[in-house]
Amino acid sequence: MLKFELDTDEALQQLGLLTLPAKKRQQILRKAGRRFRQNSLNRVKDKKNVDGTAWKSSNSKKLFKKLKQKKSTYIKTTPNSVEIGFKRQRWGKLARAHAIGLEDEYSVAESKKKLKKAKKPDYKAPATRSQAKELNRLGFKWWNKNTKKYKSISQKRISELFTVAQAGIVIKLLRPSKKNNKETWNIKRPKRELLGNTKKETRVTRQQILDDALKIF
Repeated sequence: MLKFELDTDEALQQLGLLTLPAKKRQQILRKAGRRFRQNSLNRVKDKKNVDGTAWKSSNSKKLFKKLKQKKSTYIKTTPNSVEIGFKRQRWGKLARAHAIGLEDEYSVAESKKKLKKAKKPDYKAPATRSQAKELNRLGFKWWNKNTKKYKSISQKRISELFTVAQAGIVIKLLRPSKKNNKETWNIKRPKRELLGNTKKETRVTRQQILDDALKIF
């Protein structure tokens, strides 16, 4: 969450901005909030912290694609302050987790519950691309009658030969069994600053607030 308050800014107090009608102050602050938000979203796009350092790499490209969208955020204004944050939905919770570097705990039981709620696949449909890719990774080979040898086959051919159910069984058989499987595990997220402004950006936005106020006086 990012917050800016008029009553804590000495220069804005001296200007007499606080004497403006409440509605006018809110309009000025909402405009400033949009600037603050855009600065932050630009950094999310560039995957950088406020100090310019790069974020630690992540495999989740989809996550940051969502977080850099304006619709994932909110701007809340009062006559004396503006607050920018991420909405309290799935992306909002994830944004908060990344912003403060939360460690989440997952469990086998929790995963099973989610699978039960998830839409069931069509087991009679052709094997999916991800299944075919996994079979190739596991070294799956098909018996060739002509050469009398086992031979690797393409992902396309796997989809033609197997259904989703059949591919799932073969994958399970090929995967090495793991002893002492964990019932719970933790995922530690590196801290990534999603909202915030540099001193220069704050100074520029403050000047723009002053300019907007002077147009009214």
